[in-house]
Amino acid sequence: MSTQRDSLAEAAMRAIAQRERAERTAAITVQTVMGNVFQGDEVSQSRMVRVLRAMEEELPDGTVLWIMADNSLAEITLAELEEALRLSVAEQQVIWLETH
Repeated sequence: MSTQRDSLAEAAMRAIAQRERAERTAAITVQTVMGNVFQGDEVSQSRMVRVLRAMEEELPDGTVLWIMADNSLAEITLAELEEALRLSVAEQQVIWLETH
């Protein structure tokens, strides 16, 4: 009986950790050296990758309009978008390692 209870407790603790990790990942924001604040959640990271991939011939000086974390619109360089992506991935890595 206690083994089953222990298994249920472990499963509950894993579920709590997974939920916490998901919430923290969804709330990631990063600030670039230019001072712009970007959303860094997984969906935003995916958008960054798609834009950078589609416009890679224009790196690093090309520009794109981007909706910032505060919902303002800014014209940013692709180099800054690449920096925001690197920062976001690094922050997500920290979160995942802390909650592993």
